[in-house]
Order: sequence, then C-alpha cells, then structure tokens
Amino acid sequence: MKKFGLIVADPPWSFNDKLKYEKQDATVRGADMMYPTLSIPAIADLPVGELAAENSLLALWVPSSHLTNGLKVMEAWGFTYKQLWIWAKTQKHDRSKLAFGMGRLARNCHEPCLIGIKGKYTKELANRSQRNVFLHPSLPHSSKPEDLQNSLDTMFPERAGLEIFARRARLGWTCIGNESPQTMGEDVRDSLKTLLEGKPIEDDPLPW
Repeated sequence: MKKFGLIVADPPWSFNDKLKYEKQDATVRGADMMYPTLSIPAIADLPVGELAAENSLLALWVPSSHLTNGLKVMEAWGFTYKQLWIWAKTQKHDRSKLAFGMGRLARNCHEPCLIGIKGKYTKELANRSQRNVFLHPSLPHSSKPEDLQNSLDTMFPERAGLEIFARRARLGWTCIGNESPQTMGEDVRDSLKTLLEGKPIEDDPLPW
C-alpha cells in the first residue's frame, strides 16, 4: 500500500446555517445547498491516518467557524497540530484590497489551513523560506489556490502527495474526490478504500 508524506484535505464541512436561496439576485448561500456535506464524526472517521507515511504532513482546510472541529479531526487522523496557514483573499482586479466576503459579525476575507505533522519533518525540509500567509483573489465556492501545494512541494520535493476532496488534477499528486478527473463521480470513501487495498488511482493525463 502506498503511503503519502504530504496530505491536503478540504472536507465538505456542514454548517447547518439555514442560509436560503436568494431569488432576487440568484445567489446561493450556504455550503449545504451547493454540494453534499459530511458531519464532523463522518469526517473524523475517514481512514486518512492509515495512508500517512511515518513522517508526514497534513494540511487541513477549515472554515473559521470550524477551527475547534478541525483540530479534533486532525487528532483523529493521527496528526499533531503545528502551525496555522492563512489564505488572505483579495479583490480580483486589485490585489492590494481585501475581498468583501460573508459574515454575521465581520466580513470574512481569509481562509485558514491547519498544518499538522506525524513523526519528524526537519531532516526532509528542503526549503525554509516559505511564508504561512499568501494573498490570492477570491475563487468560486470551495475552490482553493495552488499557492499552498506549491509551497509544500518546494518544502518537501521528495514526498508523495495525496489530495482528498480534490476538484481538479495536479501533476505528481494523487487527487481523489467526486470532482477530481482521477475519481470523477466517486464517493471519496470508496476512493480511500481503493488506496487502502493497494490499488492505484489512475493518473489524469492533464498536467497542473
């Protein structure tokens, strides 16, 4: 069974925020209305830790309102929290200005990513100059910029990468998720089972 030294996960967190479809401006609000979500226990039960190498790093995208749940999921997967990375969202046509997002208290313009480790990492760390904050314009709902994985590949160029709940392919990575070209339409739990059984996930021919 292949083990992975870099794991990036962007789970479909359930918010249960009851945000409704706004007919007057055709705006859909709330993750639960845009794609199937998973409960916290269901996310924590995913066998991610079984696919992690002895020395590995987990990057877990977590909405601000789910930070405590994110830490619980990280622990359930066998990782120890190490650092917080931040995607600061900017306006599309002016990166000097922060985006204007949703929020009942303050307008959200960032997305956190929890970094956890398993085993040791310092000996394999090839680059120590990467920053834990990056600026990138807002993207369509749930999409993430490539900055995070670009940094991880620079830091750990020899490690095999696995992305869970991926929405596109990435060159050199195994990307699973029901929107990933490698596992299109497949439940991520079935894809994880395939990997645990030692079966390969077919590479997508398109580079990223």
